[in-house]
Formats: sequence, C-alpha cells, structure tokens
Amino acid sequence: CAPRDRTVSTILPAFGHVALGRGHGPDQMQAHLHFSGAYGHAHYDALGLLLWAKGREMLPDLGYTWTQMRYWTASTLAHNLVVVNRQDQDADAIGGSLLFYFPGDTRRPNGLSICAVEAEAPLAYRSVGDVDLYRRTLVTVPVSARDAYVVDVFRVRGGRTHDWTLNGSADEDATATCSLPLQGSRASLLDPGEPWAEPRTQGERSNAYGFVREVARGDLPGAMTVGFAAPADASRGLLTHLFAPPGEVWLGRSPSVRRMGVGTAADGRTAYDYWMPKLVVRRQG
Repeated sequence: CAPRDRTVSTILPAFGHVALGRGHGPDQMQAHLHFSGAYGHAHYDALGLLLWAKGREMLPDLGYTWTQMRYWTASTLAHNLVVVNRQDQDADAIGGSLLFYFPGDTRRPNGLSICAVEAEAPLAYRSVGDVDLYRRTLVTVPVSARDAYVVDVFRVRGGRTHDWTLNGSADEDATATCSLPLQGSRASLLDPGEPWAEPRTQGERSNAYGFVREVARGDLPGAMTVGFAAPADASRGLLTHLFAPPGEVWLGRSPSVRRMGVGTAADGRTAYDYWMPKLVVRRQG
C-alpha cells in the first residue's frame, strides 16, 4: 500500500499502546507509549517510548532478533524508559493502566493541537518491593504546522537507583553530543568487579549493563541537552532538553542490532559491527 500522507493519534487499548500522531507528508510525527504487560513473548519494556519524526525513527525499539543479541534487545535497559535498581522489569509483569488519553482537538487543523497520554505500571517492578509509583506522561506540543516537540514526564517512587535512558538511531551510524563536560572512557557500564558473560546463543541471558560500552561520565547539576544526529543527513536529528534533580550522566554506545538482520539468516558474527549512541541519566534514591 502507499505510504500514509497524514498521521493522527491512535489507541490500541487491548494491546496497551498509544501513538500520539500529527502532521502531513514529511512532517508526520508519532510519539508511542507502550504499557502492555509481558505475557510470555514480550520485551521488559512497560512505559517504553518510541519516537518517529521527519521520516526517521528517532528513539527506537530494537525489535526482534534470532541471534545472541536477543536478550539485549528484550532487556529493560535497551529501551527508552527508566530502569530501577539496574535490573529488568519482572518477566511476568501485569499490564499497566491507561490514566488519560487526549488524541487532539479535531476542531483545529491536524498538527496544531496538543495531544497527551498518561499510563502507569507499578507492578512492572513488583519484585523490588517498594516501587509504588511508575508512571509516564507524554504530551506533543505544536510549534507550527510542520514542527512540534514532546514533553516527557516520568515519575518513579521506590528503589535505590533510577536510570532514565535513551537510544540513538538503530538504522544508521549516529553521533551524540552533550552540553556537559564528560570525562573518562569506561569499558562498560558494569560496576567494578561485576561479572560478565558474553552471550553465545539467543537463549543466553547476561547483564544488560555489559552491553553499554566506551562510556564517558559527567555530573548533572539539574539541566542539560543531548543531541543525536546522523552524519549522513545533518538536516535531521534529535535534541533532548533534560531537567532533573542532580545526578550522573553516562554517554556511550550499545549494539543497535537491527542492521545485522533479525531473521534466521542473521549472522551473529556481526553483532558488534553496528552501534548506536546510548544515554543513561542516573539518580540515586
């Protein structure tokens, strides 16, 4: 079928998924919020965010693979959300709850109305014990008929460590820049002395933080910007303005997986040939 020339907001309530949509032609945008549970064949990604804009997936979900990277693509850290206590969400997590959904004002031209959604999934971290708030709000705010920005408010209460994380492009080589001075180059985000086992088959699990490599660190005083861009097309990119309590910033790279292939013909030997920028902003409880 022909590509769509107009995007509007969509809700799939039984699936636990909302896409805030706007725009026409090359200026279509979709901000997705996923709040489904994990029912045996899923990722650990309750309240995961995906962003499509300007003909490109700006904040990706890595999708599916039959290679040794399967656990990485399913792990909580591989998604755009908050990781609590550096661990995956519960494998048997019950689905989240939709709190409100505003698809836009139909009395206004497409793209010139705000759209909003809010969902929560506190049982995603039931095993942590004290997580009683795990909630995300997304709002798309128009700047013009062509452009808009997304407001992302993520609320977490409970746990010791909160890692808010974003992926760069999984479809092409990309770079990341940060407004804060970052230092060092840790081999990975593993803690010193933390064990690591390289996965060899699709059924093997490992520590997801071992997949985030060549990491530089900085102190977050309360506000910063991070930009993701593709050198092949400098006219399109993503700029994130972050306002958060003081914490730490980690910026490195992680396997983007998608370009190595996802089907049975995918060659696991190319697992580390393709990378994407990876941002982790940490707050200690």
